[in-house]
Amino acid sequence: MEVAYPGRKLGVIEEFFPGEVITVLDGNLVSSTLGIVERDLRERVIRVRPFKRYLNVKAGDEILGRVIEMAGVFGVVKIEVLNGKILDRELTGVVYPTRRVSTYEFQYKPGDFILAKVVSLANRLIHLSISGSRYGVVMCRCSSCGSLPEARTKGKEGSLVCKSCGGRERRKISEFYGSLDRLIRLV
Repeated sequence: MEVAYPGRKLGVIEEFFPGEVITVLDGNLVSSTLGIVERDLRERVIRVRPFKRYLNVKAGDEILGRVIEMAGVFGVVKIEVLNGKILDRELTGVVYPTRRVSTYEFQYKPGDFILAKVVSLANRLIHLSISGSRYGVVMCRCSSCGSLPEARTKGKEGSLVCKSCGGRERRKISEFYGSLDRLIRLV
């Protein structure tokens, strides 16, 4: 078993084609991660199987996360699921309102679970959007009693009614609101 580390020369371009996580530098095949070297002599490909797989977040990915705090009208989101895979490490992002608002009350609140789309990774920050009928709050609690409210209308001006206390609230509600099991299968 041969172990590769970042920067280790594993061969030359005349011997093998570069496979997974192999870069070509001045004709040399160099590992870009820590892992096990695999040489396919039949196909003439060399690759490194990483010890640990990292999830690379990119624009267009879908996340399921929980709003943990507010910063003005922006929500800080703890990302729990990325493209259908439960994360084993902590990632946070920032969600923006779907339109110009003076308060966050009508979009999301701390504790709400949201389905969002990654729109940018500028400034080493995961920027999220809840624009579109697919995205928005998928589960929340009543601000008064903590029960799960029922969605009366969905979309930008979604209306929620709590069956326990009769409280009414507004959120940007996803088309998946109340069906977390179905959502997890789709994401």
